[in-house]
Amino acid sequence: EWALLQSCEEAAMWRDKVPVAVNVSPVQLREEMFASIVAAVLRKTCLPPERLNIEVTETVLLSDDVVTRRNISRLRALGIGIALDDFGTGFSTMSTLVRFTFDKLKIDSSFVKESVHRRESAAVVRGIVALAREIGMPTTAEGIETQEQLDFVRRSGCTHAQGFLLGRPVQGCEIARIDDKLPV
Repeated sequence: EWALLQSCEEAAMWRDKVPVAVNVSPVQLREEMFASIVAAVLRKTCLPPERLNIEVTETVLLSDDVVTRRNISRLRALGIGIALDDFGTGFSTMSTLVRFTFDKLKIDSSFVKESVHRRESAAVVRGIVALAREIGMPTTAEGIETQEQLDFVRRSGCTHAQGFLLGRPVQGCEIARIDDKLPV
């Protein structure tokens, strides 16, 4: 809750178009009042809900908990984006994409890193991108560290990319100094 508040307070000071993403744990999503807590944080910080993205891993969804589903629905109703982080690892199932509505799929960096050297990893990346495209969902390739990786995910149709090649982590106060080339 503290991290969410700090992130939203900081983001509220950035240019309007810059979003903020906050990873949420399974424990938080299983709290009955979680969506209300997020709504209160947005009110307190004056951050527009469409600038907040909540990132969850598939682990959060394994139990198919009613409270978790309700919280995700409530967050989406507020206008908050929900991203499925690290897709393709661990407990990935296609039923996850059917049972829950997500705004973005984030392809795990392990596949991206190996995609330029291993055809199996490249096939996984292309497959995730194609699946996401078919269901109308943008994709983010995580962990882009080389131009070769960036070129591959672009050719594969990935809609967004993040990683050290595109930008290193910076202090919140430095965001205001970054020009319009911010990768999203």
